[in-house]
Amino acid sequence: MKIEKLKQIDSTQTFLSNRIRNGLSDEVLFWTEKQTAGIGSRGNEWIGKEGNLFFSFSISANRLPSDLETQSVSIYFAYLFKSHLESLQSNIFLKWPNDFYLKNKVGGVVANLIKETFVIGIGINRFSVENFGKLDLEISNNEILQIFVPKLENLPNWKSVFEKYKKEFEKSRTFETTFENKKISLEEASLNPDGSILLNGKRLYR
Repeated sequence: MKIEKLKQIDSTQTFLSNRIRNGLSDEVLFWTEKQTAGIGSRGNEWIGKEGNLFFSFSISANRLPSDLETQSVSIYFAYLFKSHLESLQSNIFLKWPNDFYLKNKVGGVVANLIKETFVIGIGINRFSVENFGKLDLEISNNEILQIFVPKLENLPNWKSVFEKYKKEFEKSRTFETTFENKKISLEEASLNPDGSILLNGKRLYR
């Protein structure tokens, strides 16, 4: 997978998605440290301080594990990247469904299917801003990506990732999620095999 740095971009997710719509078929990762109109979860805007890490990569749908369902893709890659950061000695954890946390939110993941290609977008704070945390590593953004990308060559199956994610999910029970514009506690949530949750009789995916 080719890695290409962009000096500045509105959104790596939008940029890569448009490239795919215009015929790009090769798997590629675009990253920047200056993003002006980033896309967060539920379509929210994610604009971080210059120097933070923003990247999106494409991966062919037919290269994903056969047991990985579309609705599980964002959790799947969020967990893979979380595990990667842990291997670099970060204490980061994953709050359901796909937010990176230390004491406060550090970043998150979005995933979109364009044609037959998934576009995975990840944002990580390297500098603290109000109400948000920062990654607890000194390694450069470039090094983080150079070590991560080779790990995408041999993707583990969803079952093995989910078994680990089930333990990770327990850390989310002290948090709330937003559903129908309301905050709902995750304390009594049940985790389903596809990564969705059952809460108050309703199935939630994000």
